[in-house]
Amino acid sequence: MSFQKNATCTSLDCMPISHRHILPFLPILFFAVLGSSLFLRPHMVWATISYACLVYGFLVRKKHLPTHMLFMTLGIALDLILVLVLQVQRNAIDTAVHLRMTPLQMCHVFSSTLATVFYLPTLYCGFKMRQPALRKSLRRKHLTVAVPALFFRTLGFLFMFSLLSRVSG
Repeated sequence: MSFQKNATCTSLDCMPISHRHILPFLPILFFAVLGSSLFLRPHMVWATISYACLVYGFLVRKKHLPTHMLFMTLGIALDLILVLVLQVQRNAIDTAVHLRMTPLQMCHVFSSTLATVFYLPTLYCGFKMRQPALRKSLRRKHLTVAVPALFFRTLGFLFMFSLLSRVSG
């Protein structure tokens, strides 16, 4: 599949992001924020928004590459910032290391940690793929790290709900 707008266009910049690419995300964002804010803590709402960005970015990956890149980068950035915030505010690493969590909560920590580890090479390969000359050679490497990153982030998101008993109890 070619991402070129016309025969003279050889850059991703030839396909600007417009309202057509952003508007379909708004209902997803609205329901993610509304649904999660009714019964989740602020950090969990943040994680839900981040995950919604990742899912939308994944869904548009074949339709519009710049939108894919924007939402995946946004989702990953929100996730990495959240990890830092949780570490500073709650000393999350110490809590996990000293096993003061249930097995399901530990699964959340383990899968989220693996997703975070896979994010860095995913971002590196993704940004390098913006160069048309490198796109084909990096595609397989990008998929090798991006698919596990999304898989482990999905597991981490699902296991996040096991933390509800921890924050409410």
